[in-house]
Amino acid sequence: MSLFTTHTDANKQQLQAPFTRVTKRLTVRLGIYLIWETDNTYTEKFKYVGIHRDSVNEIVGDLTSEHTENITNYVLLENGVIEGTTANTCVADITATPVGGLMWEIDVNVNKSWRSLETFTPQSQQGGG
Repeated sequence: MSLFTTHTDANKQQLQAPFTRVTKRLTVRLGIYLIWETDNTYTEKFKYVGIHRDSVNEIVGDLTSEHTENITNYVLLENGVIEGTTANTCVADITATPVGGLMWEIDVNVNKSWRSLETFTPQSQQGGG
């Protein structure tokens, strides 16, 4: 049996289907501001099997790059202004495990979370669901 030296659909096993959970709620911030808070969480689990030992580090590096994204989260400043901060973040836990002989597998657990804030206005009342 020939081992893989890259990660492709040919050696990918899906362990958990992609899923996005969205939670939106109206909250009071700093005692006076009504804010819509929307939390988003994207999860997915899969692994690449049959990887040759000599290719593991390169593939882990590639997967880390593939799952690194600019994530923007928002905060409410004391003057009521909503400000975003962006960070370059790897949104996956990537683990390489020896299986036997020269064969390894690489598990990828994607867990991407982000929050957005929006000032409450009377027109946005129906947006609470």
